[in-house]
Amino acid sequence: MRISFVIPCLAGDDVLQRCLSSIAAQDYPLHDVEIIVVDDASPEPLEAVCRRFLAAHPTLGGLHYRRNTRNAGRARTRNIGLALATGEVVVFLDVDHVLDARFLATIGACFTGGEWLSVRANGTVPADRMRASAYARYFASRYLGVRRPEELDRLDLDNLPPKFFATGCIAVSRAALEQAGGFDEDFTDYGCEDEELGCRLAKLGVPLKFARDAIAFDMDDQYNITRACQRMTTYAARSLPLLLAKHPDYAALTTFALFERPIGQLPLRARWMRRLLMPLLRPGLGAGVRALLAALDGLPARLQPPAFLYRLALSCYYLAGYRRRGAGGC
Repeated sequence: MRISFVIPCLAGDDVLQRCLSSIAAQDYPLHDVEIIVVDDASPEPLEAVCRRFLAAHPTLGGLHYRRNTRNAGRARTRNIGLALATGEVVVFLDVDHVLDARFLATIGACFTGGEWLSVRANGTVPADRMRASAYARYFASRYLGVRRPEELDRLDLDNLPPKFFATGCIAVSRAALEQAGGFDEDFTDYGCEDEELGCRLAKLGVPLKFARDAIAFDMDDQYNITRACQRMTTYAARSLPLLLAKHPDYAALTTFALFERPIGQLPLRARWMRRLLMPLLRPGLGAGVRALLAALDGLPARLQPPAFLYRLALSCYYLAGYRRRGAGGC
């Protein structure tokens, strides 16, 4: 089976080289692997890295490099790569990811039936990052593969809802992507372009499967509580309202469904909870908790801050974005 990687890049040479090297190390025939690198106006062009990599791996099934003249965002950049893909399966991979050697063999085995399918990889954080950062440990705890058994028991891991369609590392039948029309380029800010495509694929009847043994390591060394909070505000203010305008039923799937569902659809208890939390979860509280967590980030694992503090900070920043829509009333 021919597999095409689409890798949007806004990075340096070393980051791209690390990602490409993990593809070359796969226990999978390289002649059946195509790589498409779309450079989204990185500070320095990345073409030389791609040329050196192709020269070092002449049996590779193809490597295509495109550079955007200006930053186009993730939806547009991925669509550029998708238009160049020739494989039966397309893997969207963030340049910060490094793949376990069995990743492609596991993904390929999922698609042997010939039906349209999406497959979510088992993302994780490297052990050294978790030792160094309390936030990395919290972030890793939210990955699907390490959630509590009772939480996983509530999910159909062979047909997950669209909220789990995360394009940092996901494989999709190319025919299904073409039928769906690729990514919606209305999404230009952080977040939701992947869930929105997941919604359209679900409506086409394309299952979303979790592949526990397809392991991908998130190597982004800039991910921290401060950046996560900033992104949460942008996500709530700009991206999520656009997604909900296109797919109103998605409100029930959001992490913050308590605030996103129309209040008339909520049970009485949830209505009172919403009225209670809205005035409490203010920007000042969020900034204070975020600063505390940033200061404690170097703590060893035995002194890990409780998860509710991270959820509290993120909730405050989410509601800051929510209020910017002009829909902050209860």
